[in-house]
Amino acid sequence: MNENFIFKFRVLSFILLGLGLVWIYISMPAVGSSTASNAPSPRESFSAPNFSLQTLEGDTIQLSQLKGKIIVLNLWATWCPPCQAEMPALQKVHQMYSDQPVIILTANMTHQDDPNQIVRFKTEKGLTFPILLDHQGELAEKYAIRSLPTTFFIDANGIIRKVIQGGPLPEALLIAQVEKMLKEKP
Repeated sequence: MNENFIFKFRVLSFILLGLGLVWIYISMPAVGSSTASNAPSPRESFSAPNFSLQTLEGDTIQLSQLKGKIIVLNLWATWCPPCQAEMPALQKVHQMYSDQPVIILTANMTHQDDPNQIVRFKTEKGLTFPILLDHQGELAEKYAIRSLPTTFFIDANGIIRKVIQGGPLPEALLIAQVEKMLKEKP
């Protein structure tokens, strides 16, 4: 082959390689950003995905209507021993902060649970905070739940501040996280 042709081929190859690298660099998402549509990410420092679910009593709670309040969102099931063990701590925190802009919400993974057990469990444990029912697994999907229990601490601006997978959560940790968010300006 002609040496001139080989030289031109190499130069063109390096130019194309360089342009490809430049394209990859400028099209990379920023560190910490999401490439998944504009849907909020269920991670710390991201907006909490909105949802609308019914409680055991039939009331509808929509997360977006709770802006301005600190939310402790706990996802659980009656068959989960760590979930059962942390309910007294959630109830105590619910009672401690009843006169402040703090809401304890629990969402039962009803698509994996027996609704009759939920009512029985609530009565036996004397729970007074709202228990949401995730019949279709919508909340579990939106929040990318991989294990139960999982607890999200959402600040007054609707931003997830902390995610804790597993449990049971100690009462002191719940109180410390709520106090930390209460001290921050909304």
